[in-house]
Amino acid sequence: MRLVTFLLPEAYLEGVDRLVGMNMYSSRSTAIRYAVMDLLKRELWRQEREGKQERKTKKARRVSKEGRMAKMKINQKKNVHKKKQKSLRNYESSKKKEKG
Repeated sequence: MRLVTFLLPEAYLEGVDRLVGMNMYSSRSTAIRYAVMDLLKRELWRQEREGKQERKTKKARRVSKEGRMAKMKINQKKNVHKKKQKSLRNYESSKKKEKG
């Protein structure tokens, strides 16, 4: 650990001393370390997690889009196949009429 010197308003220091006096923390340093850690979790690390989550969301959207595109291609192929079948049926029926 590194030694850091900083100024605190008297009210903050009194609050830290009360927490130490209530045996919630073993020392001022420990209380301040936990306060800094909580700040980092809330502000900095949360943003990093959200960034990761956003990347996952974008990937999921891309995968979803790729899935939709694949379905569209399949549907297009089905439609082409249906049109071919319909054309073949029309052709066969016109041949039967010619013979009949």
